[in-house]
Amino acid sequence: MKEECIVQNVGVEEVVMKNLYELCSAKNLTKGSLVPTKPRGSGNTKKKGTKRGRSVDNEEAGGYKPRLSISRSKSLDMDDQPQTKKKKVNELKPVKKILPSEFPQEMFEGKDLDPSTPEDMNGIYTPDGHFPAEGDDDTSPLVEGDQYQKRIPIPADGNFYLCAVCGLEVEERVCCKKCPRSYHKKCLEKSQLAASTSNDTSAEASEKKMACKRCEDDLQVYPDEDINAGVNNIPNDEKEKVQKAYKEWEEEGSFTFNSLILCELLQILSKLSEYDYGELFIAPVDTNMITDYLKTISTPMDYGTIISKLEKGEYSPPSSEEKDGEMDAMEEIVLYALKDILQVYHNCLMYNPKGGMYHRAGEVQARKWNAYYSKHIADRISPSIAAGLTKFEKSCEIERQSVFKPRQFTAKTGFNGSSRALAVFDPDTKKIVKMYTSKATARAAVLLLHNSGYESGWDLKNSNAKSRIDSAKDPEKTLFGYQWIPIDELKGGDFKLKKKDEEEAAAKPMLPKDVVILKDDTLTKKMKSFVSEEEAFEDWSMEMKGSLNINVDDNLSDFIKQYLDGDKTVNGISYRRVESEKTKDEQMAENDDKGEEIGKSKESQDV
Repeated sequence: MKEECIVQNVGVEEVVMKNLYELCSAKNLTKGSLVPTKPRGSGNTKKKGTKRGRSVDNEEAGGYKPRLSISRSKSLDMDDQPQTKKKKVNELKPVKKILPSEFPQEMFEGKDLDPSTPEDMNGIYTPDGHFPAEGDDDTSPLVEGDQYQKRIPIPADGNFYLCAVCGLEVEERVCCKKCPRSYHKKCLEKSQLAASTSNDTSAEASEKKMACKRCEDDLQVYPDEDINAGVNNIPNDEKEKVQKAYKEWEEEGSFTFNSLILCELLQILSKLSEYDYGELFIAPVDTNMITDYLKTISTPMDYGTIISKLEKGEYSPPSSEEKDGEMDAMEEIVLYALKDILQVYHNCLMYNPKGGMYHRAGEVQARKWNAYYSKHIADRISPSIAAGLTKFEKSCEIERQSVFKPRQFTAKTGFNGSSRALAVFDPDTKKIVKMYTSKATARAAVLLLHNSGYESGWDLKNSNAKSRIDSAKDPEKTLFGYQWIPIDELKGGDFKLKKKDEEEAAAKPMLPKDVVILKDDTLTKKMKSFVSEEEAFEDWSMEMKGSLNINVDDNLSDFIKQYLDGDKTVNGISYRRVESEKTKDEQMAENDDKGEEIGKSKESQDV
C-alpha cells in the first residue's frame, strides 16, 4: 500500500486503483509505472486489443487495465468508475421526500400518459405480496386538478431549441447550464461565448452543458446598450412628451426630477425589448391560446402596456384614502411604473415551471433589468418609493411560493402497454406515488426534477441518470426519497424494503398512553392521530417541506413550541394533544360546540 501511494503521489485515502490488492502484490511492477511489465496469467496473449476502432486492454486475457495517477489538485468523476473497495465518493445524502404531486407529468399529444390505475395507486406492496390499502390515506397522490402549461413544451434541459447566435434550430445542442441559451458547437466557438471556466466546449466533454459568457452580460450594462440618462442627455422631445402627459401634477415639488425617471424607464424598456428573449415580454399573453393563464395570473402585464401607459399619462396617484402621506403624486406614479415592471417578471416566474425555458428566459430579463435599475434608478428614487417597491417584491415572492404548478415533459411516443412501466415507490407508506411508461421517460422526469432544483441525494447528470434509476430499486439508494421499481417486479414482490433502524425508533419520544396528537385539517375535514411527537413532526415536515415552494424551519423543538404547545396553524391544519379516548366524532362535535359558542358570543356583542 505504501509503495502504491508513492507511485500515485497521493495519500492512502485517495488511492483509486482498480484491483488494488492484486496490483500491490504483483512482483513485476516497474518502478514509477502503474502497468506490470508482463501481466500475470496473460501467457502469450497481446497486451492490447482493439474494439470498435479503439485501443483497449485485453482484460479478458487476464491483463490489468492501467490507470493514471491522480494528483491532489485534480478532481475525478467517480460516477462512471467501477465501484471497487475504496473510499466512497458518491455517498447518498439524506433528503426530504418531495410531494407526490411534484413529480412531472408525461405528456403526449396533450394527454397525460400515466399508466397507473386506481388499484395500482391504492395498493400496499411488500415482498410477500400486495393488497388494497384500508381506509383513506392522506399520503395518496393528489388527483388531477387544473392543469397549467398544457400548450407550453418544457424540455428536460430547460434550454431553447434555437441557437442564441444564428437563430436557427439546433439538433445537437451545446446548452448553457445557467441560462436557457443553446448553441451550435461551431457558432459557440466562433462567437467565443464559451466561459473561460470551460476550455472544452464539445458536447462529449461537457454533457452538452456549459457556462456561457452571455450570462455575464445579463448582470451589467455595456456602453453600446446603455441609455441616455440625466437632465442634459435625454432628448428634449422625449422630456416634453412625458411632461405633457403628466402636466396635471406639474405643481408637485418632485415633478421635474421624477418625470426624468419616467423618461429613463421608457428607454430601459425599449432596450430590454431588444435584449435576449425580450420579444416574449413586449406584448400581452394571448389568453385565447393559453386558456388557463388567467387562472394563475391575476394582473397580466407586459413591456408594451407599460410603455403605452407611460407615454399616454395613464399612470395616476391613488385616491386620498389609499394615498401614502410620505409620497407626492409623482412619486406614487413612479412607484406604480416600477411595480408594473416587476409584475412582468413575477407573472413569468409564477406561471412557468421552475427550470423550464420560459421561466429561465424571465430570469434573464429580470437580471438585465436589475443591471439597468442598479445603474440608473436605485440611487435616485426616494426612500418611500424604495420601501414600497421592496414590500411589493416580498409579496410577489410569497405568492409564488404558495402556488403549485405541475411540471410536464413530452414523450416521443404514446403508451400502448408493451413497454415496461416504472413505479415510483414510497418505502415508508409502501405505496406507489407515480408511474411512468418506461425507464426512458422516467429518466426525463428525473433530470427535470434535478434541473428544477430538487435534492435527489446523488450527483445527477445526463450520463448517469439511467444507472441511478436502476440503483434506486435498492431502498438504501433512493432517488428524491423514493425507490424506482419496474411495476412487474413490484407486483411480483421482487424487491427489498429498507431495514428498520431499531435504535432510532427507540429514541423517539413517546406520549403517555392516554394521549395522542391529533392532526385536524379544517379544509378537507380529515383527521389523523399520532402516538409520538416525532411522528407528528415527520407528518408536518412532509406536509410543509415536500415542495420547493414552501420554506419552513426543520426543527422539532420549534414544532412542539409553536404547534403542540401553541395555537399556530398553517393552511387550516392544526396539531394538538388530545386524550386518546376521544373519538373523532366527539372531537368534531366539540369543535362544533365551540363554533356555536363563538357565534352566540358575537350575537350578544352585536345586541
